[in-house]
Amino acid sequence: LFGKLSAYYGTVEEQGRKTLHGHFLVWVDGQLPLHIVRERLMSGDSEFLQELTDYVESAFIGQFMTGSKDEVSARVPQTSEYEDRGIHTILVDKSTIPDGYLDPTLTLPEAPPPEFCNEPEICSCENCLSLLSWWERFKLTVDDILIRSNVHSCYQKRVKKDSSSPGSAEKSKQDKVAKVHFTGKGCLNKDGVCTARFPREVFMKTTVDRETGHINIKKQESSINDVSPTVTAANRCNTDARCLLSGTAVKAVVGYVTDYITKGFLKTHQIFAAMYESFSK
Repeated sequence: LFGKLSAYYGTVEEQGRKTLHGHFLVWVDGQLPLHIVRERLMSGDSEFLQELTDYVESAFIGQFMTGSKDEVSARVPQTSEYEDRGIHTILVDKSTIPDGYLDPTLTLPEAPPPEFCNEPEICSCENCLSLLSWWERFKLTVDDILIRSNVHSCYQKRVKKDSSSPGSAEKSKQDKVAKVHFTGKGCLNKDGVCTARFPREVFMKTTVDRETGHINIKKQESSINDVSPTVTAANRCNTDARCLLSGTAVKAVVGYVTDYITKGFLKTHQIFAAMYESFSK
């Protein structure tokens, strides 16, 4: 997918709601030292920049594959948003879902045709036409997953109600606006700034700062992280992937992953609670 690997480093953690979550770093065999990459970018080596750009843009994308976010959102069938209404929350209206439509996050990936020619784009044989048809479905599926799982929406944190404070009734009404997620969790701090750092900066094409050697990879959608389409299609869930082109970024991610690996063990009462829950089922 990214090339022949020389090393990898990662871990899988279990979140509080028992879902698995992975963080991984991979090193590609034959890669240049990052300071050499920076020097060649600063030198104006156009051939090297083009090759690097072609590689990165072939492995990662920062936008949808078949159109804008609004276009994809209009095409993908989705159930209407619901509020936290206790037991009735499970009663989701599916009347807007077309017959025969399958949510890709609930299905397995479709494998590409096993046989095709060297240049399927210009070939009209049955195998190549089958491949091109699969590729169009692949792009639609990736966008379907991205619009469902990867688009970030900012929410306020639910504030505990205080009936004794003046204006609490009005504040309670404001808390029920869609800006408050039904789980009560949110990313906006008290100043209204997104702690997840959205929206991301947009770059309509890949550019390089000749003074610093910093490369801005093409990214046309501000509400999603960079992803690998193949990883998205294979995992059928929220994922993100990006190319780390500085030693600082690599060290930061190594430290981030290490924090998860070295997390303290569960306390005794948590272990027994988990065992009880498991055996009671």
